Amino acid sequence: MALDPKKTALIVIDVQNDYFDGKWPIPDGNAALDNIEAAIEASQQTGAKVIYVQHEVLNPERGIFIRGTNGFELHPRLKPRPEDHRIVKYYPGSFSKTDLEETLRKDGIETLVISGYMTHMCCDTTAREGFHRDFRVLFLNDATATRDGAHPTLGKIAHGELHRSTLITQASMFAEVLPTQDLVERLSSSGAA
Repeated sequence: MALDPKKTALIVIDVQNDYFDGKWPIPDGNAALDNIEAAIEASQQTGAKVIYVQHEVLNPERGIFIRGTNGFELHPRLKPRPEDHRIVKYYPGSFSKTDLEETLRKDGIETLVISGYMTHMCCDTTAREGFHRDFRVLFLNDATATRDGAHPTLGKIAHGELHRSTLITQASMFAEVLPTQDLVERLSSSGAA
């Protein structure tokens, strides 16, 4: 099904340096970044909105995503344009205590496309928040990635399995899960230039 780029927003979640060269490296981060770039390019070429989200941790003892550090900054391969909206969030959900919903409503956005890190945390939460606000949600399975999960009594789960289980959960109710190439084709088939 084609997408109307004028009613579509790509949400680029937490593509920040701490996930690459900081304390929280993501094993499949670079592969996902290639697809995030492809999604951004397709969105820009067709006129879809691109929104960059950055997580800021207010407790410096956590040692990650501290404003003013390299780890907080967007990955250098991302190059937001002046017209792209940027949001700083303090919770896993990009809607929580931000102006994201107001921005989307003002621009007549109906469809959200989820990309970024981490699949099971900020991407998952943002997708659910969007679904609960009656947006159509598309979740890019190859433009998202996560880290291994661990719990002292529940044990460990490998990043690939955590990613896959989150995608299966998303597809069960909250979002349509698809590869980036499908998004590119749907945006292109809209006839927008």
